[in-house]
Amino acid sequence: MPPLKNSHRMALDAYFDGNKHCAFNLDGLSDLIAGNRATWGFPKSWSIQHISRILLEGGWLRTVSLTSDLYRSKTRFASRLASRFQIALSIKRGSYLSHGTAASLHSLIEADASITYVNKEQSPKNPTRNLSQDSIDRAFLRPPRESNYRFWQMDPQNATQYVILNGKSSHDLGVEWTERAEFGRLRCSNLERTLVDLAVRPQYSGGSSLVLSAYLKAKANVDVNRLAYTLEQLNYAHPYHQAIGFLMARAGFERSEYELFKKPGLKYNFYLKYGMAKPLYDPDWKLYYPQDLHL
Repeated sequence: MPPLKNSHRMALDAYFDGNKHCAFNLDGLSDLIAGNRATWGFPKSWSIQHISRILLEGGWLRTVSLTSDLYRSKTRFASRLASRFQIALSIKRGSYLSHGTAASLHSLIEADASITYVNKEQSPKNPTRNLSQDSIDRAFLRPPRESNYRFWQMDPQNATQYVILNGKSSHDLGVEWTERAEFGRLRCSNLERTLVDLAVRPQYSGGSSLVLSAYLKAKANVDVNRLAYTLEQLNYAHPYHQAIGFLMARAGFERSEYELFKKPGLKYNFYLKYGMAKPLYDPDWKLYYPQDLHL
């Protein structure tokens, strides 16, 4: 193969200077090369494999190895400045940043650089509605189930864990693109969807006290009607409106705002989190909550 020309290097520099934050799987890398080889000035005779070697050996891309205890290891191809968020989004096509990671991007909780949550929704399923007080009690008295779909990026100076969640199908309700100068273009749950996700799965954000703190920080910016609409559209079997209303009341929202979440009714006793020992009880929301809940 002929050597790389200065014009090739200049074209690659220009492209990756404008796309500093990107990560791909092997198919994505092939698509990147196929879509840009003419712009970069590469002859048609150069194979995708050859151009891949050029990008890696020239430092425009780097390989990222993701290992797992339960799943086959993965390799991703990332630009020099690709953030952990782009790498996370490259693990599963169509995924988005969620739960504690989304909360940190919305400045609701302090960022934890050692773990990144990304949600890839399941295919639609027919909902089951066999709800009773006994079924709620049995479900929430047990410890929460947590995703085992985890990968590690074993950087000696900054090891990162990626947790892939398979949330219920919502057709990506409340998922938006956001541009961050330091991280690039990200697909992430919006503020209202993030608040719902935190209330539903507090274990993916650091626990109930951090969730309560997130509600306090969100108070000035959240659209309460959109929050209620988001929860309604997600159509959970369990009465999470009680948990959200309780959190809003504790965080100091206006009464007219949190009372909105009593409209679906308070038919059952509910729980703020799974597996609580000797919880306290709020009769106004018919909700059990942990003794150590605090702001």
